[in-house]
Amino acid sequence: MNRLIILLAAFFLLTLGSGIGAAAEIYVQPGDSIQTAVDNAISGDIIILKPGTYTENIEINKDDLLISSESGNPDDTIITARSSSNHVITLQADYVKISGLGITGTKESYTGIYLSGCNNCIIENNKILKNGYGIYLLNSKGNTLSNNKVTNNGEYGILFSSATDNILSGNTASDNKGRGIHIGTSDGNTLSGNTISSNGIYGLFVCPKSDNNLIYNNYFNNAVNAEIKNGIGNAYNTVKTEGVNIVGGPYLGGNFWAEPEGTDFSETAVDADGDGIADSEYRLSNSIYSDELPLISTSKPQQPILPVANFEMDDNNGPAPLSVLFTDLSENAVSWNWDFESDGNIDSTEENPIYVFTTPGTYTVTLSVTNENGEASKTGTVTVTQPVENDSANNVTENNNIGENAASTNGSDDSGTGDSETGNETIGNAEEDLTGNNGTEGNSENNAAENGETGGDGTENSHTEDSSGSSGSSRRSSGGGGSSGGSGGSPEPARNVEAKEISQTFITADKKIKFDLRNNATCVVYVTFDAKKTVGKTTTIVEVLKTKSSLVSEPLSDEIYRYFNIWVGNGGYATSKNIENPVVCFKVEKDWIENKSINKTSISLNRYDAGKWEQLPVSLSEEDDRFLYFTAETSGFSFFAITGKVEAKEIPVANSELDSQPGSEATNLNSAINSSSVKSALEKRASERSPGFEAIFGIISLIVLFLYKKRT
Repeated sequence: MNRLIILLAAFFLLTLGSGIGAAAEIYVQPGDSIQTAVDNAISGDIIILKPGTYTENIEINKDDLLISSESGNPDDTIITARSSSNHVITLQADYVKISGLGITGTKESYTGIYLSGCNNCIIENNKILKNGYGIYLLNSKGNTLSNNKVTNNGEYGILFSSATDNILSGNTASDNKGRGIHIGTSDGNTLSGNTISSNGIYGLFVCPKSDNNLIYNNYFNNAVNAEIKNGIGNAYNTVKTEGVNIVGGPYLGGNFWAEPEGTDFSETAVDADGDGIADSEYRLSNSIYSDELPLISTSKPQQPILPVANFEMDDNNGPAPLSVLFTDLSENAVSWNWDFESDGNIDSTEENPIYVFTTPGTYTVTLSVTNENGEASKTGTVTVTQPVENDSANNVTENNNIGENAASTNGSDDSGTGDSETGNETIGNAEEDLTGNNGTEGNSENNAAENGETGGDGTENSHTEDSSGSSGSSRRSSGGGGSSGGSGGSPEPARNVEAKEISQTFITADKKIKFDLRNNATCVVYVTFDAKKTVGKTTTIVEVLKTKSSLVSEPLSDEIYRYFNIWVGNGGYATSKNIENPVVCFKVEKDWIENKSINKTSISLNRYDAGKWEQLPVSLSEEDDRFLYFTAETSGFSFFAITGKVEAKEIPVANSELDSQPGSEATNLNSAINSSSVKSALEKRASERSPGFEAIFGIISLIVLFLYKKRT
């Protein structure tokens, strides 16, 4: 009898528990809202950010969430403040982990990550720079901050206020204008393994109302390393213990005290026994405290290797649109941030980007480079003059010039070989946007002299990039498809561009021209046409969009695989006057066809022109393990969409009813929630976590147990 009772009770608990969903993974793409994902998450959920730049201010007030970049790399997943007069991330919850993010964009007293009333949170492997404050803990307890780079912020790098029992380890607090780490009215905190260097006012401050803090195995190198206002029970070394310390010595003990001139205590102290611990204590200035086991290096301490910024331009003066290749010449750099628009926003993170200035004016270009020890910057000036009038392709024919954008205004008479070649070079990352800060690439009509190229050698290249950007001014264009070959242009806002590939080739009259998109960044494989005129080196741009082009008014009714744009040359080139027999080769994933139940014979390419969609006939050319490849003849290049029709399938009544039951296999508890459909994810979770059949069955089991017991 007792065994039966125990078994039924256990079964009841298991059936109730099975109605509670497992932690969900919520994926967020650039252009989606992190805040929406947070609002729709519940405790235990994991929010994963795809690489890219997110512009928003986020408030987190739910416990037990994990928010991290998919890559783990804070250089390719960046949150920048939409409002600089608010914290980028405000955290008011417990057991939250934030990891692998770049966080920037606040000013004055606003913070990259602000923790208020938080307990047992983890902030790790983030890059927090160019904020008013870096990280601010207020009334928070038991949190861990580790391996964060907190650099180039304003008044404070890391600030504790009424914060107790927190761990600060392995962080870099450097090049902040004010204080590196400030401990105010905070007790019981442990600081170890941190690098605190090159801060403007001082490295470390401990206020007189901060007690029982342990500070050891840190590297200090500031003009003023520490401002210690005593307090009770604080310690600036631990007991001597075997283990590699922060400067490579064999023992843990106190801290390494250096200064930029190389003359501070740890750089000059005597270590007779060679144990990496100075033979005398280090007295902290204006304080009752000493570091009793200050570290020294067995050899002369290595100064942090700082980056040196430098670059050159292939052209810095010419008529709009002016295409400029920027070549990085920096030393000791691991990341690059380019501001081309003189507006303080990052336009590219590529090492050697190409940028097209479409609006006349004088631009101060700023390159900021960083490594683990600091940041450096260099500026240069680009002057863009008014566009030069020309007759585009007609000038080419009359002058027989076949350099890049052969409608040259400088009298260049270089001639080409007539060969058509293609090449590929990958550039860019999740943060870069070749279209510029406003996401639109200009009408590039600059000639061979403007680019420092004749184009006569038939050389060309191809670029690939993921696009994300913010609003700006210089790169807006009316482009639709190219007038005299040239660099091409795109009017699509960058915020709607998911990925982009750029290919260049040399166009010669009466030749079949092919632009290969070899980097596989988009759904387009190649673009071909027959050229009627010689126009020199020409650029084709393919953009895969996140949603329907903002320049297209009419929706499509069929299932959408991809929206994309194709721009060939400058505005007006890709017309029947200049080309004929244009063809697009594109590919479609088999997984999409299967998952969406698409009839593959219904797959079509649609082109938007003159205010309406035109369905183009397609031919299946080949297939491999992942893709079907199609070709389609088109009348021109502009806005496209790949569509398919869903096959009608009869769903048996029994299966339909079963699928509607909460807890059935139709609602997989371990499925990931895609952030592009957060609303449906929330509805799905509601059904996943309803007790449903299992709870009812459990209650029935208890009733049976009760009746059985009563009979006996």
